[in-house]
Amino acid sequence: MEVKKVKGFTQEESFKMYIAQVERAQRTKKALPYFILSRGPALNPCPVHRKNEGLVLPVDDLYWIDFPMRKQPECKCRVRGLSIREYERIKQQGTQDPDAPQTLDEKGNPTGLKEKRYIPIKEKPIL
Repeated sequence: MEVKKVKGFTQEESFKMYIAQVERAQRTKKALPYFILSRGPALNPCPVHRKNEGLVLPVDDLYWIDFPMRKQPECKCRVRGLSIREYERIKQQGTQDPDAPQTLDEKGNPTGLKEKRYIPIKEKPIL
């Protein structure tokens, strides 16, 4: 059986790192009580987490165990810890849209930066 590598790590190693991140979050949840789900650097969106991109839930929510990141080979999704202050800010403002178009300079050339466009966060998972 061939083991698929993801950026130098096997799929199993990536999954173990995700589990370690969830366990670490239990120890640091006083400072970072929330996770936000974002898609990773994949050409095709993850079939499991695509509908929940921008989801914000407490770190001890069962969603993070029931639908773990990096379990499937095509999943490149990631989670990041959020403080209460950052959660309140993105709850009002939204998160930056990863599909926003690139900004252009005065000659019409791409600048390498994206337009600042925000999308609302999700606070309930779509199952």
